Amino acid sequence: MAENPAPADKGKTPEQTAAQPVSLSADGLPAEWLQGTPVQKWEPGKTYLLEFWATWCGPCLAQIPHLNQLHKDFPDSDRFQIVGINVFDKTTPKALKKFLSARNPSPTYTIGADTKEQTAKLWLKPLNVDGIPFSAIVRDGNILWQGHPGQLSNELIQNLIDGKPIPASAPRESAADKEKYKQIAQEIAKLYREGNYQEGGKKLDEALAVKEFSDGSKQSLLRIPFNPLLAAGQYDLLRENLDRLPREFPQDDSALMNYAHTIITTYEIPVEKKNLKGAEEAILKAIEIRKGKAKKKYAASMEWSRIAEARMLAGDREGAIKAQEEAVRQLPLYQYRNTLTK
Repeated sequence: MAENPAPADKGKTPEQTAAQPVSLSADGLPAEWLQGTPVQKWEPGKTYLLEFWATWCGPCLAQIPHLNQLHKDFPDSDRFQIVGINVFDKTTPKALKKFLSARNPSPTYTIGADTKEQTAKLWLKPLNVDGIPFSAIVRDGNILWQGHPGQLSNELIQNLIDGKPIPASAPRESAADKEKYKQIAQEIAKLYREGNYQEGGKKLDEALAVKEFSDGSKQSLLRIPFNPLLAAGQYDLLRENLDRLPREFPQDDSALMNYAHTIITTYEIPVEKKNLKGAEEAILKAIEIRKGKAKKKYAASMEWSRIAEARMLAGDREGAIKAQEEAVRQLPLYQYRNTLTK
């Protein structure tokens, strides 16, 4: 399913979705809670960002750093909460907790598990969601926005919390564009699953040239080959495909971080087949972009920790230590302590 991330909002533009929201019953909330503050009901007036994922979904796991950053920018409050929901998984809660604790980085936000499949039945099926990762922003059970988590921005979230219109920069694909995207995504996934990589690549190139597709949709298309190529051990092709993400979206900090995270933490890829230098360059570029967008001094501790991990994989122990020391220096608490000392 991760190979076919499809927009679920059939027949509606984002503007129509905001004006005529779809209602989600609280009965669809997860049966198990693995960490964070459980959500037993919709708190009146509170906005929730729901993110649906699975342990076997590489593109879902690649979103963790982005969601952690959003959680840092929008911590849990009486107005807003990020909730990750494990779906389409046959993993026990105990195994899920172990899986999450082993992730680097692990999610910092609330995580629930759809162990009784009520979330899939009552929410995802009626919404025609046939691919993950998938996100929805909800208030009082009403969907204000839905799409790929990579499309989430601070501006979009803040506007929805404040009851303002969706930003003009948000994806605005028509119903016809979404249906076209879904069909093309399924065709590309089928070609790659069957091992027809040349035709799959051609179809992918054609899809990326469709001007009506949003950047989020194009990034989702680029992720489609990941699982079949990884499963087939086609590491050279996998590297070529991954390296397209920073070339196609050089100014998208979330895309750059997802690219680097995928390279560094997909342990099934042999180290010699990883573009670790490219991963570090992407992270440094993302730091530069985030500092430029930040309203106050940006702390890039998480990013430098990721660089340290990349350097360790490359065998550069001294460089890894320096990167981790920089990660510590970037911590707000460390900076605050230095200020007090001075």
